[in-house]
Order: sequence, then C-alpha cells, then structure tokens
Amino acid sequence: MLWAVLVVNLLVAAVKIAYGLFAHSIAIQADALHSTFDGLANLVGLAAMAMAAAPPDPEHPYGHHRFEMLGALGIAALIGATAAGIAWQAVRSVGQPSAAHIEPGGLVLLGVLACVSLGISVYEARIGKRLDSPVLAADSKHTLTDFFGTLVVFGAAVGIWLGVAWLDTVAALLVAGLVSFAAWQIAASVLHVFLETAAVDPVAVERAACSVPGVRGCHKVRSRGSEGAIFVDLHIQVDPSEAVQVAHDRSGAVKAAIRQAIPGVVDVLVHIEPDE
Repeated sequence: MLWAVLVVNLLVAAVKIAYGLFAHSIAIQADALHSTFDGLANLVGLAAMAMAAAPPDPEHPYGHHRFEMLGALGIAALIGATAAGIAWQAVRSVGQPSAAHIEPGGLVLLGVLACVSLGISVYEARIGKRLDSPVLAADSKHTLTDFFGTLVVFGAAVGIWLGVAWLDTVAALLVAGLVSFAAWQIAASVLHVFLETAAVDPVAVERAACSVPGVRGCHKVRSRGSEGAIFVDLHIQVDPSEAVQVAHDRSGAVKAAIRQAIPGVVDVLVHIEPDE
C-alpha cells in the first residue's frame, strides 16, 4: 500500500515542481519540496514496517515493534528538514521583487493536487488505525500537512492572480510552520513510547482483571509500548487456599479478559498473590 502512496506522492511532487518553476512561485516550489519529502518518508516507512514485522527472537523477546517507532522518528526528522529548507528559501526571498504569476488553469491544478493529498491522508489514517501501525499514522499526518500546505499555497495563488505578489513569500513561511508543527507532533508521540509512558489506563486493567470470578483484588498495574503493541503486568489477589493449578487457570482468564477489554495488548504478565 505504501508503494502506491509513494508513487502518487512522487507524481504530485513532480507536477508541483514543474508548475512552481513555470510560475516562478516560491510557495509552490516549497510545497513541491514538501511533497518530495512525503515520498522519502514513504521509503522510511516501508523499511521500518518490514523490520517491525519480524517475529520475536532470543535477542528481541518482546518483538521488533519499536522499529516502527524509529521509522516514525525518521519521518519526523525528514519533516523537520523539509520545514528548515522551506523557511530558508522563503527568508531569502524577503525584500526581493516577486516574479510569480498564476493563471486560472494553475488554480485548478492546485485544487486537484490538494484533493489528492487529502485522499491519501484519509486512506493512510484509516489503514493505519486498522493495522495499529505508528508508521502509517505518522505518514498520514505528514500527508495531511501536505494537504493544508497546498490549501495555503492555493490561497496565495489566488492572491498572486489578483496582483498581490508578496503573498508568495508569506505562503512559503506558513507552509514551513505547518510542516514544523507536524514534525513536533510525531516526535512527541514517539518519545512517549521510548520514555515508557503508561500505555493504558490502570483503572481499565483493574476493572477487566476483577471481572474474572475468584479475583479478589488487583494492584501494581504497569504498562508500556505503543498502540498495537502494548505490554501489561499486574498483581492479582486470590484465595490463599486455592490449588496452584486453579490459580494458574485464573491467571489465564485474567489475561484473556484484559486482551478482550483493551485493544492492542499483545502480552500480559500476571503475578498471583494470596489475599490475606
């Protein structure tokens, strides 16, 4: 799926580059640079998803899910580099006469490209949610900034068509700001995983565990991981007179209850304690 998105993003970037050079518009060229980095981000995503799909092994007993986190972080870095490049190009043009010119056909073209970017973003977000993929979620946000960036450029193009040429530089700076914000959002979400912020609400875990008959209490709930790859451990209290096999079976029921109640949980570690 990302291969198809990659091809579309590169085509969109090529069209923007060609028209940006033809119209002598810094804003359109900046937006083209953004679309080009969309394509590079797709390549990062493909590599990360391939590595994350590997099963657990002795060296990685918890699996390879964090490769997707690294991929998302790589996408954030690419977006940040895009923002810096766009901002630099816009700042260099401040105070210089603009040679930008827009024709009605160009406005139609920019409108079509904006719709294409929106369609890609919505599709990626839907698939990312269904697959619990951080890379697809990150890339859908990146593509969504491409849509908003193209809208900004479209507005500037209307202004240029009406004779307000300085809007070209303003639009380029606005695109840089949108791209920077997207990079920060993605990086912040990834850092939460690497800092092992709690992945689920402990109350939800306690509620699911205590719904199992024979569980008298639940405490010391901990969780970590990312959406689609959550690890949970907890302590449950049971009747101290229970046989080991009964307590073991109850532990299995608790694991099943938590997995059913909380999507994305891949492993649950249950510590059994006597209820004294």
